[in-house]
Formats: sequence, C-alpha cells, structure tokens
Amino acid sequence: MGGELRGEDWPTHRISVTRYSRQRPTRHASAIACRGLSPLVGACSENSESSRRRRANAVVRARTCSTGCYAHRVPPQKFIWVLGPSGVGKATFVARLLSDPEMRDRLAIDDDVSAFGPGFQGQQRQATPAATLAAASSRAVLVKWQAIGDKEIERLQRLLPAAEHHLFLLRRPAADNHRDLHLRTPSSLETEEGIAAFAANTLTACRERATRGFHLTIIDAANDRYEVA
Repeated sequence: MGGELRGEDWPTHRISVTRYSRQRPTRHASAIACRGLSPLVGACSENSESSRRRRANAVVRARTCSTGCYAHRVPPQKFIWVLGPSGVGKATFVARLLSDPEMRDRLAIDDDVSAFGPGFQGQQRQATPAATLAAASSRAVLVKWQAIGDKEIERLQRLLPAAEHHLFLLRRPAADNHRDLHLRTPSSLETEEGIAAFAANTLTACRERATRGFHLTIIDAANDRYEVA
C-alpha cells in the first residue's frame, strides 16, 4: 500500500546561484540577462544572430546587487549625432549640453544623457564603436562625430533598430571656424575654402539621412545661445 509521503520522502533539489563580478560580467550572465530570465532558467544561445540582436535590444549588461539579484537596464533610446566642420565647436556644444539643463530642455534632450567621442569618456579615436554606444547606460547618448557616412552608424542601427537618431548640425561662418581652428591648432592645414566645402557636403549628407528616418536639426553655433536655425 502506498500510504502518505512523509516530509523526508519529498525530493529535494540543491540550487546554487553564481555571483558575477560587477566589473566584468561574464558572457553567461549577459546571455541570461538578454532574455530577462532568472539565472536559474538558463541562457539563450550566444552563437545565433537573433540572440546577439536580442542581447543588444533588450539587456546588454547584467549587474549584481548585494542580494545576488540582477538589475536589467534599458538600452539607449535616442542617439544625438553632433556634426560640423573642424573648428565649429562640437566639443564645446556637447559639454554645454551636459551641464545646462535649460538648454537640454529647449532642445528636447533627456536629462539622463551621456557623451562619447574625442574628449569624452577618455576617448581619443574619432569613431566610437557601435557596440560601445549600444552599451551606454543612459537613455540618451550624445556623440561627437565627424563623418555622417561612417559605417558605425549603420552597425548601431542594426544593433538597436528601435532607437531614434537625431542629427544636430552645427553651422557658423567658415571664416570663424578657420580662425578658431588655427588658434587651437596652429599646425592645421585646413583652409577656409576647405571648411566651407566640408560644411556644404555634410549638410547634403544630413538632408539625405533625413529622408531615411533621421531627425535633422540645424544649430546656429555663431553664439553661445545655440538657437535652432
């Protein structure tokens, strides 16, 4: 006869939860986080294209809190590409946006914002890798950029297809750009004519991007008000 099961007859399962380093989350932790699952449920395949896209669009980074639980971050929702010829003041504009809440409000930029590009995040290279931008911890990301045709923009669109892209094109007279550029970098070989031609080509490229879903805003950088032109 079967009888009733006593407490000691119930099967037991020992579950161990691995803590992952805050500084260096493992590939396993990232894979688990990408599906928003408990560490006990299992991880998605890391080798398939769909899994990589899912990681980028959902949760890229797993963080460990004091109790061993996981906090899942939302990927950036808006990228603001700050463009313009050499000497137009891109770095100054980005730094001002980071420090001036009134200016952010006027230009419809979230207060939860970070910046990338030469001079920011300790970065020296011109093009910020798309994977670095996709892993940013803020909702909005300012990117000091130079060439609108750079392939990293297309890579980022593939990683985060739901994110918005805004182009902030800074413009002011080429003579002013040329003067300030040579005050900052006397060895520069840029000419006033070259700066003007670059500005015209960048405007054409930005307008072409605007036909493909990018939001174009032209900023008057001739004074520190940075009014929309």
